Amino acid sequence: MPIVEAREDLTNDLIFADAQDLVKVVTQKINLRSGMQRNMLQMDYFWDSLPSQIGVSPQLSFDGVIELIVTPTPLILTNMNVDGRPSAAPNASNDNVLYKAIISGPNEPAPVGGAVYQQRQFPSQFLATQSNFPFYHPHVYISLVFQANEPKAYPYISRSRISFYMSFAEKKISSVKYGIGLLREFALSQTMQVSAQGRSLINVFNLAGQYSPLYTWGGARPEIMISGQNLTQYFLSQSGQEAETMNTSGQLRTFAAQSRTMVPNPDAFGDAAAGMPYWIRDLLPLGVVAGAIRPQRPPRVTQDDPLLPGLGNVIMV
Repeated sequence: MPIVEAREDLTNDLIFADAQDLVKVVTQKINLRSGMQRNMLQMDYFWDSLPSQIGVSPQLSFDGVIELIVTPTPLILTNMNVDGRPSAAPNASNDNVLYKAIISGPNEPAPVGGAVYQQRQFPSQFLATQSNFPFYHPHVYISLVFQANEPKAYPYISRSRISFYMSFAEKKISSVKYGIGLLREFALSQTMQVSAQGRSLINVFNLAGQYSPLYTWGGARPEIMISGQNLTQYFLSQSGQEAETMNTSGQLRTFAAQSRTMVPNPDAFGDAAAGMPYWIRDLLPLGVVAGAIRPQRPPRVTQDDPLLPGLGNVIMV
């Protein structure tokens, strides 16, 4: 596949007017050819001039948080926070995020030459030189999200210059695959307002017992043995002339409910009081386990009022 390289820069003067105006977004759109699949290969950036407050002497560094993000669709901020600040950019796990870096300034404004910035990025510096993230939109957006700390005086004016280098591998694909790729990226750009993946584990010192209860208790779990009397009453009716006791559908459903009785460790599954083991439900007909099958489901209702339009039409209930 041919390799496409791009070099761009962003130069901006940002004016933070008051305490309600502490988030700024600067973006640059790079147009590419349509009808292609591209794979993000390399990404790098360089601060030509570090973010700093102008109009004061000496010039002071920007002491907030900066998110640098590359996406194939316009950036939409989320309802999540970044380092305690609201309205963060999408998570790096989002398939639309081709590259993301977070640059944290010093806790207090310092002269530009002595300020220390910390950064973390995805992919890492090693992987960013050999990443392989596919995308389909005929453009990429480079965005900077500035999250300022509340300054001591307003207006607060910050100036910075940053340069970017990117390379893509591209190839021609069918219009069907291209269209599906566009739709997927468009949907992804609007769905990740809040990400709440994962769950909090309970009783973390007994995780093996939660994963495999037998690990905690040891050995095989006991089972309920069905009695001969219950066995003769279990089988389905064959004929009204047979001598064995017949069971109704309701009784069989009772057996199924008893077999699903929840019990604590290490008791046997099923209903011990009724002598009903858990495996009985595996032998029952589907209609018994799932319940009675209605002749028509859902019910069909028609419009029967001759004074209203649509006489005879099926209506929703």
